[in-house]
Amino acid sequence: MTQTSTSSQASRTAPEVKQVADVARRFKKLRREAEKQGWRIEETKMGYKLHAPDGENVVSTHREPTEAALREIRSDMKRLGFREGRR
Repeated sequence: MTQTSTSSQASRTAPEVKQVADVARRFKKLRREAEKQGWRIEETKMGYKLHAPDGENVVSTHREPTEAALREIRSDMKRLGFREGRR
């Protein structure tokens, strides 16, 4: 019978928790930058709708996107005129 140590389980999950927190922090920063550029952020029951300044296009996302989803959100926003680092 094999017994799993709880400390080894905790060490495996700690980086995952840190990564989730990092993605959440970067997503929050992305939303703030978008608002500065004229994007309207609508909070929905399951996530967010990011309305482009043109008033026609929308990027939808879950409340807590994954790393891959965050890259896709950023890519979609760039296609609609979002520029990182601009104010």
